[in-house]
Parts: sequence; C-alpha cells; structure tokens
Amino acid sequence: MLTKVEAFSQWAEAPTLALDDNGREESDLIQLQGITGLDPVNATVTTSAYGSIDGAVYTGGTVGTRNIVLTLKPNPDWVNWTVASLRRLIYTYFMPKQAVNLRFQSDDIPTVAISGIVESCSANPFAQEVLITVSIICPNPYFQAINPTIFSGTTGAAATRIQYNGTVETGMNVKLRNIPGETPSYLHVVNYDLNTEFDVNVTLNDNIYCEVNSVPGSKYAQLVNTANGTVQNVLGQVVNVSWNTWALLQPGNNSIAIGAGDANKSWNLNWEISFYELYGGL
Repeated sequence: MLTKVEAFSQWAEAPTLALDDNGREESDLIQLQGITGLDPVNATVTTSAYGSIDGAVYTGGTVGTRNIVLTLKPNPDWVNWTVASLRRLIYTYFMPKQAVNLRFQSDDIPTVAISGIVESCSANPFAQEVLITVSIICPNPYFQAINPTIFSGTTGAAATRIQYNGTVETGMNVKLRNIPGETPSYLHVVNYDLNTEFDVNVTLNDNIYCEVNSVPGSKYAQLVNTANGTVQNVLGQVVNVSWNTWALLQPGNNSIAIGAGDANKSWNLNWEISFYELYGGL
C-alpha cells in the first residue's frame, strides 16, 4: 500500500511546505486528490506476418515512457496561505519543461524514486473547488529503489544465491579487487538461472581493480588505478557475451558466479556486486 509521496524540484531555492505527520488530511495545505500512471506501462509488441501461413513471428517489444498525473487541491488557511500563493508554490515544483523527482514510500516494498519532465500544470481557478492537474512524462518508465543492494564474496567459491525482489530485470555493478601478489588476466561473470554471462580480458595488480556495469543503456567496463586515480576504458575487451546480453538479474533467485584467473590457474579474489531494484508498477 502506498503511504507517502514526495516531490523534489530541480530548483535549489524552491520553498518547502512541511506537513504535520500527526495532523489530519483535511488540514493539509496541499492535498493529493488522486494519482494515475503507477501501473505497468503498456508494451509495444512488434510482429512480422508470415508470407504463406497464418499468424506472425515476434520480432521485439519495448516499453515506452510513463505518464504520471497528479491531482492537487490547494487548501488555504487564509492566514499565511491563500489559493493563489499555494498555486505559485506548486508552480515552483511543477513548471512545464522542468525536471522533477518523485519518491514513493510503501509498506511492502523499499522506497523507490522516478525522474520525469513536467508536461503540463493546469488549474481551474474560477471553479468553486480549485484543482491543479500535473502531468509528468518519465522517459525511464521504471521505479528504482533509492538504496542499492550489495553482496560480496570471493572468486572460486560456489555460486552466490541472490534474491532479487524487483519486478523488472536489471543489470548490476561488479567490482573485482586483487589480492597482493596475484595477477589474474580475466574476469568471468555468469547468471546460471538467466543463462547470461560475459568475460573481461584484463590484467589486475595490487593497485588496479576492475569495475563492470551491465545496466542496459549504461554499460561500461573499466580499470581503476587506486595509486594515481586514472580510469582506463576496457569495453572493447568484453567477450563471450551470451545471447548478446550481459549478465542480468531476474525477479526471484539468481545463481551468480564470479571467476578470475589466467590460462593456468584460477585466483581467489574479492568481489562486490551492487544493484538497484526496479519495479514496473506500484
């Protein structure tokens, strides 16, 4: 159940309007009358018709942008706030073309956030009950947990069972740190449950660790030198990618194995996996 909604303006000087947690909804200066656009976004499914038989073949699918619509009601106290002053305060958060971040708290999932651009902010100032409708377009349709989930372990050990509670597949950030004196020449990441994997042909030493990010749209592979702070792009050294998909996490249990070594030996090195849970709807 949704318990709290917060809005964050891109303007540093946007005024805040604190609400009394112990107060009644009827006394809130701005009341959230309704919100739509929290369900899973419809997918666009692409098919291609067969030439001589019935039916079609599936060729791909995408999920488009999310449109969140808020209905706000100014509730002035007529001492410090009027309808007009509350409307202007709302404008500082929801002016069209302005970036805005929304945060949602629930009693059954972690706190999640989503970013969007205000499409419209319209009011009916001459009506008996003034309502302001705010439309927000979110290019990334998924709600993301605000805090990462982190696992750690050593290479050469048994696969780690990771419980992913999100409802949409997500990528992960993998860091492999060297043990002094060892010089492995490759990093291997595999998800046995999703049948996705990749290798990175890199050589580590005491001062250099490898960091790989498999989040779709934000993939990278790099070597980080802790001695001088330099970062080397090694994206071209990512090989053996299964199904053209880097290792991802799927909802439920995931058996993740991290390996490192060279042609003659496997090394026991320290690794860390972090990821943000994604939700297709609230």
